[in-house]
Amino acid sequence: MVRVTTIPFARKFTMPSDEELQRLFQMVIAAYPQLDTRWGHEAEVFRSFKHAFLAINHLGRSDAPESKHAHSLPWWCGLVQENLASAGIDADIRIPTFATAVLASADIAHTISARFPHDTAYGLCYGGVGRPATDAWKRVLESGQLLPPVAPPASKNFPPPPVEIRIFG
Repeated sequence: MVRVTTIPFARKFTMPSDEELQRLFQMVIAAYPQLDTRWGHEAEVFRSFKHAFLAINHLGRSDAPESKHAHSLPWWCGLVQENLASAGIDADIRIPTFATAVLASADIAHTISARFPHDTAYGLCYGGVGRPATDAWKRVLESGQLLPPVAPPASKNFPPPPVEIRIFG
């Protein structure tokens, strides 16, 4: 059995204040209403977003989203939740708040679109590899502009849509 161990929070970055995080959160939700965050109480949703933002910004960055959809959304949520737990932080990271934190970070290549959560990939790395997080979130607060999505890679291994079959007889 192979066990991969990562050092959570080995990277340094500037964590926004709660007020700045609240502004980032509202900006992302306004731009991406498909990130439905109505699954819990407002304070619970914000806590999940804040913890996801913290954990994501200790992961490395790659130049482009994963081309083979190697890691699913639940896998990424589980990874950041495990990293938080390793640091003594009890968090419930949900898919919408994970994606919201990716967008608020503003330095992660992504394919988040109107089809969210489908056809979604991220330019994230784990295990101490990749470029470190930047303070790109500060530019978002200044300019109001989020990092736009890139087209999903052509080599994604998504299954084809279902085919209708009619049986007569």
